[in-house]
Amino acid sequence: MLQLTHLYLIAIRVSTRTHYWIYGVKNAVEDFLPQADNLAVVRDAGTYL
Repeated sequence: MLQLTHLYLIAIRVSTRTHYWIYGVKNAVEDFLPQADNLAVVRDAGTYL
């Protein structure tokens, strides 16, 4: 049971990092592309992850 909890915490940590990474990429994309294109790019990025 303790191992499962440990794996769960690792999963949370990884998903949080991934979330921040996606957020950073999204912000960078917003600087270069118009708002309309931005949503499509983020959606495509989500597909590859």
